[in-house]
Amino acid sequence: MAVSSGILSQLIQERFGVTTRTDINPETSSIGTTVTELLKQDPQRLGFTIINTSSNVLYVLPDRGVSSSNGIRLGAAGGSVSVTYATDFDVTGYAWYGVGSASSTTLTVIAYVAQTQTRTDIAG
Repeated sequence: MAVSSGILSQLIQERFGVTTRTDINPETSSIGTTVTELLKQDPQRLGFTIINTSSNVLYVLPDRGVSSSNGIRLGAAGGSVSVTYATDFDVTGYAWYGVGSASSTTLTVIAYVAQTQTRTDIAG
């Protein structure tokens, strides 16, 4: 887990009123042909990117029913998906699952999560 610092942290705080942390591979970095949770449900998550780093195909979906015929296909060696609250709304905080086309399907998950501190200068 990394916490934003320096000018980047200040800009995020000023724009969004929260501090953030970055979680890399919070659940796993390798899966097989069995459906596996890649991201737990988290309403504090602002966005994430999943990158397929293997030579296999990876399928992801915010549903346990992910499969090769029901999911977002991430091609071998760099296929990716990015999800943010600004474009994808609530689905950003859902639990996400994945399944590989073969064993040892490696991946990198980078999640951006808001800390609980909130802005005090915004009228409700």
